[in-house]
Parts: sequence; C-alpha cells; structure tokens
Amino acid sequence: MFDAHIKEGSNYKGRIQLSIHDNNCIKELYQEVKLKLHPDLAYFEEWDERIYWLTLFEFWNNGAWSKEKNPFRVSVNLSKAEGVGKQLFFRVKSDYQKCRTCDWKEVWGQTDTSFPLVFGEWMTLKIHIKEGDENNGRFYMSAKKESGAETVLFDISNTTQHPKEKCPDGFTHFEAMKIYTSQENIDYMVNANKTFAFF
Repeated sequence: MFDAHIKEGSNYKGRIQLSIHDNNCIKELYQEVKLKLHPDLAYFEEWDERIYWLTLFEFWNNGAWSKEKNPFRVSVNLSKAEGVGKQLFFRVKSDYQKCRTCDWKEVWGQTDTSFPLVFGEWMTLKIHIKEGDENNGRFYMSAKKESGAETVLFDISNTTQHPKEKCPDGFTHFEAMKIYTSQENIDYMVNANKTFAFF
C-alpha cells in the first residue's frame, strides 16, 4: 500500500482486497491461509498512537454498500494499544450500522494477547465462522508460526448477524484477505520510507 487512495467524505483511506461477493446462502465458512507481515510493519510498535482499524479479513451479513437491510460485519484486525513499544495483536469484532449514514456500533469484540505477531515469518491462520444469533453464531480463529504449536486465538459463541435480522441469508459478501485502513496509518509508514505490505 503506497497511499490512501479512496476518498470518503472529507477523509481518505486505503484498501486492497480479495472480494467474494454476491453469494447465496453461505451459512458457514472455513478458510486457511498463510500470512507474512513485512518486517517493516514492526515500525508500528514504535508509534505512540493506538491502532484499532487495520483490517485483514471481513465477513458481511449484510453488505453496507448493497441494497440489503441490516448491514453487519465480522472483521479481523491488527490492533495496538496507545504508547511506544506496545505490541501488535490480532483483534476480532462485530459491528453494524443503525442507518446508512450512522456510525458503526460494536456488538462484541476481543483482542488476543497470547500470540504476539511475528514479522518476516509465515503464519498459518485458520478461520471458521458460522451464521447465527447470540445463541447460535460462532467465530473461531487459530494461528501457527513456522516453528511452534497451533494457538487458538478466538473461540466465540455470539451473534454473527445483525441483532434485528429476522431472515438471515448467509454471508452475502466476504473479503478472504484484505488491507484496509486509515490515511493516518498509511502515512505513518510511507513518510518513514517503510514498506506497508503483507504476503
């Protein structure tokens, strides 16, 4: 990612993604991917700012840009607490919009601090998501470094659909991999001549 190339209102953001859209009745998903964080991404840990929005995977039930009612998503992000020297971790959250122009409201979210991210090394990530309400929905994610055991990061039983959804129709859209973040995060890396990349 070289710049924040997408204008949204008065703000800019950047996005690269593998989109699998306009699906019918996909009620459950499982994916396994290998991910490597460019070594320069460790530079984020020298920043005194909090990182909350740096999305790597996103599952929509339903799409915010489509004509579907009740936009809702589950997203996996990189996260860092405010302060120099704070580590990056994986975070998953679900949120929805009350209206097309409203801010997003988080329903549930968790940050895993048992698995500090590694840079310049392949990780195998396994993700499983099942459509359901607060009693039937599920999100699971594990990670394994090249040398090491598989670690369960999240095993969450909670809603994976909009709280007002009466007729869930599956994950109509999902991004199997993506980089999606703010201009501030991109500029921090680019202005220091750092490579903002994932493999």
